Amino acid sequence: MSRSRVPTARPLATRVVAVYGLLGIALGVVTVRDLAVARGWSAGTPWYENAVNGLDGLTSGGATTAAGTVIGVIGLVALICALLPARRTHDRTDATPGLWLSRPAIAMLAERAAERTPGVYEASATVHRRRVVVKAAGADEEAATRVEDAVRRALDGVTGRRIVVKRTEVEVP
Repeated sequence: MSRSRVPTARPLATRVVAVYGLLGIALGVVTVRDLAVARGWSAGTPWYENAVNGLDGLTSGGATTAAGTVIGVIGLVALICALLPARRTHDRTDATPGLWLSRPAIAMLAERAAERTPGVYEASATVHRRRVVVKAAGADEEAATRVEDAVRRALDGVTGRRIVVKRTEVEVP
């Protein structure tokens, strides 16, 4: 058994943390601006004084309860996102231990196998969670069976997904 790491996407928490990071940067910009005003390097009045004066005498009410609830929900979402496992981006192959293929690579293998099948003029493939869908344009009825066999041989040991072939008929002049 191979000990290679599973290729995964970034965890969901990175998006939430990025928003928190942007909020931190904005707070830093406001702090530096207020420092410049307090030291006399810039004209104006510090913004934190207005914020503190606005909060002075504030009692619990509907708005503060709603704001607290929203902040709590955002924190809970960030915690849940941090605990969820990252989504896999590649599939482990059975044919070669330690080899991982992405969904577009599997689709390309299936598409190339379908295109090389006799009687097929054009083919495309997409990979879904449980199946590989191959769309093939061919002139005869048996083209779909030949495409399915060719794709099955090409993907043998690569993926365990079910192969679905959708054939469109092409008229040959």
